[in-house]
Amino acid sequence: MVHEKYSKLNLGSGTVLDHQFPLPWLNVDIEANDSGYRCDVISLPTDWTERFREVRASHVLEHIFLEDWDAALAEWVRVLAPHGVIRIIVPDLEIVVRDLVRGFDDKGRSALSTIETTPVLAQIYGAGYGSRQTEERWRHRIIVSKQMLGEAMLRRGLTDIRVYNRLDDPAASLGIRDDSQNMFSLRMLAIKE
Repeated sequence: MVHEKYSKLNLGSGTVLDHQFPLPWLNVDIEANDSGYRCDVISLPTDWTERFREVRASHVLEHIFLEDWDAALAEWVRVLAPHGVIRIIVPDLEIVVRDLVRGFDDKGRSALSTIETTPVLAQIYGAGYGSRQTEERWRHRIIVSKQMLGEAMLRRGLTDIRVYNRLDDPAASLGIRDDSQNMFSLRMLAIKE
């Protein structure tokens, strides 16, 4: 049972304390530390149904196989209260393709290299893509476009689906520099009717 003090859910929060959201947020991760709740974000507790006013998943969906997307989104919508807001942040296919074509990112870093990892390729393959020692959970399964994410949200019955600015993300107002704030992010939100 989640204590009543939690009204918002931060999925895939990680274990870095500086990335944890304060109350009323509940931080959830498969490797949660003492400041969060440990569980798989695809299988949330049954007693959380319609429990949270806001659900946020920053750089989580790209780690989930496409065949499991509907199940994951169904879980996230299930725990969202009626008229609640869901925010999903993923690497943006359009930005990554643009940077690959021009050969560099907005910071002037090379998009392609056979010697070292690049921030652009990390958006496609995941952190540590250059090493076979990298844990599977860090691998990316898919890179997402606005159309793909919008269609997935629509299938889950969400409405008022739109892209939003990084400054409108809770991380920005809380002063948290997590993945949602990176230059490759697509940020979309929707409402549960």
